[in-house]
Amino acid sequence: MRFSWETSSRLLAEEGHSLVFEADLDA
Repeated sequence: MRFSWETSSRLLAEEGHSLVFEADLDA
């Protein structure tokens, strides 16, 4: 599962978690 940086930034802004970055880097 690889998210675009735009989606990641938006999710981080909404959720306030670094899970998106971890998932993106791990993927």
